[in-house]
Amino acid sequence: MTSVSNPSTVISFAYGRVSSRANGGTGASRQEQSIEIQDGQFQDYIRTTRIPPESFGNNFENVFLERHSGFAKKGDIRKRPEGARLWSAILAARELYPDAAINLIFTRVDRIGRDWLETMILMRDLRQIRVRMHILMLGGQSFDCESPTGQLTVSILAWQAQNEVKNTQSRILEGINHKREHDELLNGCAPYGWDAVPTGEVRINKGGKPVVIHRLVANEREQKWILHMVVLRNGNQGRGSAWGYRAIATDLNKRGVPTKRGIVLMKLRGVEMKTSGQWRFGGVAKVLNNKTTQAWLAQLAQTNLVA
Repeated sequence: MTSVSNPSTVISFAYGRVSSRANGGTGASRQEQSIEIQDGQFQDYIRTTRIPPESFGNNFENVFLERHSGFAKKGDIRKRPEGARLWSAILAARELYPDAAINLIFTRVDRIGRDWLETMILMRDLRQIRVRMHILMLGGQSFDCESPTGQLTVSILAWQAQNEVKNTQSRILEGINHKREHDELLNGCAPYGWDAVPTGEVRINKGGKPVVIHRLVANEREQKWILHMVVLRNGNQGRGSAWGYRAIATDLNKRGVPTKRGIVLMKLRGVEMKTSGQWRFGGVAKVLNNKTTQAWLAQLAQTNLVA
């Protein structure tokens, strides 16, 4: 529970969220998305404004930092683990201290939600429980998000942030489609049914690092098992019941069909683990729903090799 020295006066919260663009961006864009940069901005803001530092709780417990991206595809910050904790803490603080002035601080408008509507919904809900929102990129404490002018400004910036996300997604999809059209490896691991072979071509990525281009070539042995999965998934071409992913995985394991990676040592969040090398229902689903696999199956269907 939030604890402050003088809760009847001010209670303050801050929320930062890392973005997947922090790993793939360059220069200023990468720094702006970094959780360490956002945390530093909060600390600087707390030290240099008239909002009392103690209002952020003991040891700044009211500063919530979302260190992992990708939790929520839709919805505002409340769909994320730290965002949900933040919202619960705000509601609890308002219920316990009905007369307190509550502040909520973000570094940027695009840290609030993924699109314009999400941002507007959160702003409305904050107004209903009398929480004042501050955005550091707009001047922090000096910028009043509750005034009509402030709400209009945030609305415009949220719309711009949404369009920026869409433009980024469009550029990424263009790059992915280009790679697929030229049978190039999309990431570090070839999909089941194909092997990645270096072409000798080297490109410089956005981070200025050289990247060796790999081309996908068919792995006929693995593709034979993909067709086996498809037959089972489709119920032996309509002559039987369709198999679930788990049942297909069990069948593959009984037949001794190796997975793409087999048994490997891996490190997950600092802990060394050994994979089983066995098929799981998620692995089967990933193979059959992979876009490269689906495009290949569609091409086979057109040439009447797959019924």
